[in-house]
Amino acid sequence: MGLHRQKADEAYKVEAPNGSPVGAYLAIDAVINIAKRNRVDAIHPGYGFMSENATFAKACEDNGIIFIGPKYETIIRMGDKIAAKKVAGECNVPVVPGTIEPLVDKEEAH
Repeated sequence: MGLHRQKADEAYKVEAPNGSPVGAYLAIDAVINIAKRNRVDAIHPGYGFMSENATFAKACEDNGIIFIGPKYETIIRMGDKIAAKKVAGECNVPVVPGTIEPLVDKEEAH
């Protein structure tokens, strides 16, 4: 058993629909169902996989579960590099010089 599970107050096994271990990390419905069945009030998604998944963050919110991480709207905005660069600029955060609009062809990129 991993140290993170030993230190947790509670841990639940997620059965992936396809039976794969990686699938368990992406089984949003299964995680939400386990959380609801066990009256979980908050979920920390760890890193990677669902921590960057706006659909999971929204599913938590829709089911009255606190998603310990950014709001789903933020995940969407920051997942789009053009949108993230625009937001950073609006907040006066320095960004790598370049375009803040999508390029349409290789000539424009050149």
